[in-house]
Amino acid sequence: MGWFHHSHHGSQEQQGANPPPPGQFTYQTPEQAQAQAHGIQVPSQFSEQQQFNPNLRYQNAYGQTPGVASGQASNYEGSSDPPPTLPSPFRQSSYNSTNSSSPLPSIPNSPQQRKFKTVLYFCNWAIYGRKHFPSDIPVDRLTHILYAFSNVNATTGEVILSDKWADTDCSATRFRETNGGGCFGEFYRIKMKNRNLRILLSIGGWTYSNDLGLGVNTHEKRQNFVKTAVTLLRDLALDGLDIDWEYPTNDEQAQNYVELLRLLRLELDSEAIRSGLPRGQFDLSIAAPAGPEQTKILRISEMDQYLSFWNLMTYDFSGSWSQTAYFHSNLYSSEISGNRAVETYINQGVAPNKIILGMPVYGRGFANTNGVGAPFSGVPQGTWENGVLDYKVLPLPNTTEHVDKDAISAYCYDPKSKTLIVYDNPETSRLKAQYVISKGLGGGMWWESSADFPIDQPRSLIANFTNTLGVQNIEKTYTNNLNLPEEYRRNLGISSIESPAGK
Repeated sequence: MGWFHHSHHGSQEQQGANPPPPGQFTYQTPEQAQAQAHGIQVPSQFSEQQQFNPNLRYQNAYGQTPGVASGQASNYEGSSDPPPTLPSPFRQSSYNSTNSSSPLPSIPNSPQQRKFKTVLYFCNWAIYGRKHFPSDIPVDRLTHILYAFSNVNATTGEVILSDKWADTDCSATRFRETNGGGCFGEFYRIKMKNRNLRILLSIGGWTYSNDLGLGVNTHEKRQNFVKTAVTLLRDLALDGLDIDWEYPTNDEQAQNYVELLRLLRLELDSEAIRSGLPRGQFDLSIAAPAGPEQTKILRISEMDQYLSFWNLMTYDFSGSWSQTAYFHSNLYSSEISGNRAVETYINQGVAPNKIILGMPVYGRGFANTNGVGAPFSGVPQGTWENGVLDYKVLPLPNTTEHVDKDAISAYCYDPKSKTLIVYDNPETSRLKAQYVISKGLGGGMWWESSADFPIDQPRSLIANFTNTLGVQNIEKTYTNNLNLPEEYRRNLGISSIESPAGK
């Protein structure tokens, strides 16, 4: 999704001059929150308004995301303002997360009354250098896997697989030899054993978004896009489609997006009926921007009627393109933040339970800096790309991990090399899960699957988030699509014995 997908390009207008007051947030100790989660009423520890800094200003451009060639990052002119001086809570309110009973938002209702979506992006290039395969994914904690990415023919609108070897041909498992079938074949086998798991094809992403925009700019191209996308869904026995267009830049493109989603929703419902499945069987989602410059262009209320849910890309708020080193996936701030993005969509009429809060499984780094809120020069070496580090290598050796409980972001700092890394950690994952519960949101999303710790490790982001929601509260009511055509059953190395037709 991004780095190619998950790179948001932000607003160049100043948003922070008169920030709206944040919602009152009730904080509790973990013990109090757990008690209330089980229906035991406990008094709140305290309430506080989230601290905003109206002087904080980003150079609101979002750059590339992991997996994209450098040089694809978007660079904008910086602000002429002097570097912001952050109030001490942003700079100093870190604490040792292992010893702290950090405050957690209260749970307004027992979460047992609600079910949550847990959505994880899988990249088809992860099987190469990362040596990460479908079988490595903790599917019992997930409702959706979004398969990134397919491309679009800019001339015809045809949706095409981006890597046939990875997608349908290779033996995409570390455990046994197969007849090939690629990652889609392996995901089909996983779905057979996990009938509540949905696999969606994600179309676009940062690298392919220019082709996507060109590929849907006429009615004829949009019709071809829809026809070929749904054909792939049928041939691969998928459970829906996800569109990742980064980003529509004008009203004509925004209208094209609405029309594309309308046609997709109609065709997905028709395909379900043709297949003898319920009308709403197939999901349609998008990777939705979080920056105000992008959200103000989208026709959010018009799009919403066609979407099953919205995956908010609430990360990449800062990076190599910024003027000062700051958090990139903070829940609160004076300007761009996860909470502000959530409020933007809710204010446009999106039901909270259709909003999925996006979280990064990677950190962004800043070099030659004195820390959060300070100027920087350059970015450190990354795991696969400069300035971007897999979460599973964090915190850096010889650093102390801190959590800023005002912004809700983790960071580590090496004073010798003057390197700062900002990221999500177990503590912020639990806080974000409590936020999802308290705001009535639909669940959580992660970019991307290869960079987390194993699910049985205490630092796993997915484990900490889903444990806080309650594993029993993960939505498991859906039965996935196994209607794989005979021709493709052979192509994916799936025998008829493994998968009887019509199941």
